[in-house]
Amino acid sequence: FEKPSTAFTFAVLDDFLRDNLECGTSGMNYYSKLRWITSSVFPHLVPDRYRELLRVAQKWRYLKLLKWNGFRRTTRSAEKGRLALFCAACPQPGINVDTNEDLDHWQFTHTVVMDGNFKAEHMHERKSEDQVRLMDGLGYMVTNPNYADYLKATPHIVEKSTCNNHRAISQANAARGKLHATGIGATACAWHGCFYLHCVVDFQKGERQLNMDYSLANVLGYNMEGIKQVVCFYDINCSYMTNLRKHVGRSELIDIPSLLRIIPGIGIWHVHGHKKECYARYAPLFIKGAGWVDGEIIETLWSVLNVASTSARGMTSPHRQELLDFQMNDSNFMKMIRIG
Repeated sequence: FEKPSTAFTFAVLDDFLRDNLECGTSGMNYYSKLRWITSSVFPHLVPDRYRELLRVAQKWRYLKLLKWNGFRRTTRSAEKGRLALFCAACPQPGINVDTNEDLDHWQFTHTVVMDGNFKAEHMHERKSEDQVRLMDGLGYMVTNPNYADYLKATPHIVEKSTCNNHRAISQANAARGKLHATGIGATACAWHGCFYLHCVVDFQKGERQLNMDYSLANVLGYNMEGIKQVVCFYDINCSYMTNLRKHVGRSELIDIPSLLRIIPGIGIWHVHGHKKECYARYAPLFIKGAGWVDGEIIETLWSVLNVASTSARGMTSPHRQELLDFQMNDSNFMKMIRIG
């Protein structure tokens, strides 16, 4: 900072972010390309500025989000999810729904889908004490200190499925020594396939209920004041919803609105895998206000996010968080501009 000796043009930084976003190009591969462009005969003689590229690109990504969200200064905002886009079509009182409306009507129902992604792993870090988080909690991933406190204060209760032997349940206690996070869990709107803000959580030992409780709690607290009903899709709802009240009540650090407005459902494509009585009780075709819903729409979001998951695997926690937030923001943006 005192004696800068390397400069990156805005054009090359934008090109790197787009390459990383669309093609999953890692910083090392991108800088290797720059060395070839600089000298096609002796690329190994071009100075190595790989670390500098990563550092500047991390700041550039943050500055772009500040600019897009109308910040004139880089002062940190304490508001959760402030630097991220949400669905433009989901009913949000005071934004796209008149607060004087009767929000008890089925057309104002929020339809959400929950799922885990085990490809978004994260390796253990050697030095975590000197890391700087530029936008912790301002995007889609939850605020790190608050989530860590919640995990420490909340006991994990082993669940047994009375239905199929779901991989998410059976691997909930699977520990992987070399991994800091075994994957991520998130909640999205089932109608339009947009990630909810400040709801993406890291898994420590698999897709445990306490992780997804935290995700759901943050979703129900986002722009839903006055909404009377939420339909929730989850491929292990037959196990998850059974003890939801008990699970949420075991921690004082989780803030969740009334659970009476949550109606559990199961994804259309998972109906055949559950008990027959599950179809009659939980298929969206029989739930008023649910309609024809692709209960696995979040899988289409994972396929795009996984392009960058490989390069994020060995990053520092703040850098990984910011990269995944940027990817999810782009996913929601593409949904927004094509929603018509």
